[in-house]
Amino acid sequence: MSDGTLQHIRLDGIVDYIAALDTLCKLAHHNLYLFDKNFDGLGFNSEARYETLRGFLLASPANRLFVLAHDTHYLSTLYPRMRCALCAPLPFR
Repeated sequence: MSDGTLQHIRLDGIVDYIAALDTLCKLAHHNLYLFDKNFDGLGFNSEARYETLRGFLLASPANRLFVLAHDTHYLSTLYPRMRCALCAPLPFR
């Protein structure tokens, strides 16, 4: 994907979906939009995902992370790393 061309990849299950999320989060520039029903079981409380998202936000003051969920219970109560990534003040804001 580094050359900017679109790729279509078949996702055969949750493992493939999580791997695709990791790849997309690492490739993000400027804006990253994340949408899921509730983010349960997708690795959003892992240290690696936290570091990736935090690095994205720290890379530029113009970078934006948009998170949308139908049910926010998991993000707001069970995923402390995501809460830290989303709520912690960044040095340039």
